[in-house]
Amino acid sequence: LQNGTSHQVHAPSQQPNSNQGEFNEANIIKSSQVKELISILGENMPSDYSSPLGQQINDIMSLRLVLLKSNRSTEEEQLVDSILLLFSSYLKAGRSRSDISQMVTRDYAFHLNDHQRNQQQQLEQRHRGPSFSNQLHYLSINSSSPRF
Repeated sequence: LQNGTSHQVHAPSQQPNSNQGEFNEANIIKSSQVKELISILGENMPSDYSSPLGQQINDIMSLRLVLLKSNRSTEEEQLVDSILLLFSSYLKAGRSRSDISQMVTRDYAFHLNDHQRNQQQQLEQRHRGPSFSNQLHYLSINSSSPRF
C-alpha cells in the first residue's frame, strides 16, 4: 500500500470477464427456452396412441428426453440449438402453444429421419467400395494398349 492506494487482487475465477457474462446470460436464456418448450410439449402430449396426435407420442417423448438431458453430446447440443431456433421463430410468429408443439415435434422427427438417412448412406458408401465410374476409370487406364 504505497501512497495510500490499494491494489485489489482477484482470484482467477472471480475476475470480471464480459465474455463469461455473455456466455452465462446465453445459457440462462437457453435454459429458460428449454424449460418452456418442455412445458409446451408436456401440455400437448397426446393421452394415447389412438388420439389424433397419437403418432407423435414417441417423438414428443424422445424430444423431451433430449431436452431434459444435462450432459448432451455435441451432436445433441447442435440439435437442441436448431430446435430452439425454430421454437423461437414460431413464438415470434404468434403460433399457438398447440401448433408449436406439433411443429417442433415434426421438425425433430424430420431431423432424426434425415440424420439416420445420412448415416445409412455413409455406411453403404464405406461397404460398397469404389464406385462404378472409378472402376471404369481404372479399367481404361490399365487396358490402354490392346492385348492379343
